Amino acid sequence: MKVFKFGGASIQDAASMQNVGSIIQKHSQDIGLIVISALGKTTNALEKVIISFFEQQNPTAFQLLEEIKEKHLLLCTELGLSQAVVTELEDMFIDVEWILENPPLREFNYYYDQIICLGELLSSKIISEFLITQGIDNVWVDVRDVLRTDDNYRAANVNWAQTQQLVTQKISPLMGKKLVITQGFIGSTDDNCSTTLAREGSDYTAAIFSYCLNAAEMVIWKDVLGVLTADPRLFDDAVLLPNLSYEEAIEMTYYGAQVIHPKTLQPLQAKQIPLRVRSFIHQSHEGTLICKQTAPNNSLNLPPVVVVKPNQTLLKLESLDMEFMDEQKLAKVFQLLSKSQLKTNMSQHSALGFWVSVNTEADKLNVLKTILPPYFSLTVTEGLKLITLRHCSPDLIQKYIGNQTVLLQGNSQNTQQWLVISD
Repeated sequence: MKVFKFGGASIQDAASMQNVGSIIQKHSQDIGLIVISALGKTTNALEKVIISFFEQQNPTAFQLLEEIKEKHLLLCTELGLSQAVVTELEDMFIDVEWILENPPLREFNYYYDQIICLGELLSSKIISEFLITQGIDNVWVDVRDVLRTDDNYRAANVNWAQTQQLVTQKISPLMGKKLVITQGFIGSTDDNCSTTLAREGSDYTAAIFSYCLNAAEMVIWKDVLGVLTADPRLFDDAVLLPNLSYEEAIEMTYYGAQVIHPKTLQPLQAKQIPLRVRSFIHQSHEGTLICKQTAPNNSLNLPPVVVVKPNQTLLKLESLDMEFMDEQKLAKVFQLLSKSQLKTNMSQHSALGFWVSVNTEADKLNVLKTILPPYFSLTVTEGLKLITLRHCSPDLIQKYIGNQTVLLQGNSQNTQQWLVISD
């Protein structure tokens, strides 16, 4: 049994949905469960709704939500879905409208998760009903009934024991009988509050189900051939990596390679479940297979890999009490970053200072500013990008870095990083 995952780019319109339907039809005998993301750009659109709501600009929030509704209902019409399906979707929107009708009384992250989950619920319901019209029997499952997390909103941690128990009770009996369609990215607490696994977390959801169901293989369908040595939109010399070890793939995702969510590989490696990354455009291509490698993972045999993380912000924290940036101070810094949900992409420290590159997220940075102790000063530099090179020779370093203005540089075995000013 295989677990498939389709992202937003693969289901962004009616033609894309039909293409996904043809893929599922072709592989229907092998698939047990399918994880679906929100339609392309829907999560970004819902974020604007949430921001408007939290800033108490309710007319704007309702207007933005109405635009999202119109897009999804139009898709239902284009796919020839029934009025019953439309009614189900409208009920999902009503749930969000109820939230928008009252002023926010809790923290931003809580409301973010209660509203943002709408995208995955809508898209998965649409594709489930479309597959039925194509003769592909399936059952739609609300992932919040089985994927249990804590209440760390926007970056929830999976309760593996509870999730395994619920998957065994509610999903396992369906395997081999009906295809299961569910959502990525979201889960719920014991109190039935929606949570999310952080942005782009649908890959991780598919890996969680693969682990709990002991899948034979997990397949992610993307708009690229597989895992490449670089982003082909940025570098014309990017080439496909037909095979990767878990270890190398984990390193690549850790440093920001966007083809796979960073947490995806951990549960798969634990049970030695292969991950295949394939193209929904070039369906005949086998893509990249990530699995346990029997041969030694010799970096000399691996091609150079380039990872670019845009939208970076450099934070400089300095100790104002002239105490050293020792273990205690560093522990406090990482505690502050964790509480603010700012991910450390690269860091360095000196006797009195600490530099860290984080994703540019204004709301999380504002949280950091409010909880920063008085013995720290904070300097913020935006408009940066982080370039990571693995297995690169000096001539290639010159090629990819050149004369760019470098604000921070770090080296480790087989890996070098540069935080530079964006073009």
